[in-house]
Amino acid sequence: MLKEYDHKYDTDKVFDEYRYNCIAAIKKMIPSLYHEEILEAVNYVIGTEYKEVDLILSNSYEKTEQKSNVYKLVSYIMEREPVLCSSGVLFKRRGSHLDMFISLIDEFIDGRKFHKNEMFKYPKGTEQFEKYNILQSSEKVSGNAMN
Repeated sequence: MLKEYDHKYDTDKVFDEYRYNCIAAIKKMIPSLYHEEILEAVNYVIGTEYKEVDLILSNSYEKTEQKSNVYKLVSYIMEREPVLCSSGVLFKRRGSHLDMFISLIDEFIDGRKFHKNEMFKYPKGTEQFEKYNILQSSEKVSGNAMN
């Protein structure tokens, strides 16, 4: 049994999500461990090792900055589900429709998957392999240009 730890995070939604993901990952790596053993260890690590990290959120549109911390940011993302960009930019959701750029990026991703799957149907170095390699590469570049 592990030593005593701070229980203030035991029923917190952010840490519940973290706990769930940790347990799933550990079960995959060490399937012989019991759920209760993993839960106890994860709770111990959270209770003894978690440290709040301060950060500054910059709003480049309004030219403002706001002091916050990682916990508050994760809570905000979980509750409000903003649009997240690969560069770390967050946007407020505007209604339930998808932004046209999201749809366009999805098309590039789907096109790349299709061409990449086709590419691997042919031996490397053949004309068909190279054709689909160029097509999947162009879809990748186009999708990345949208970020």
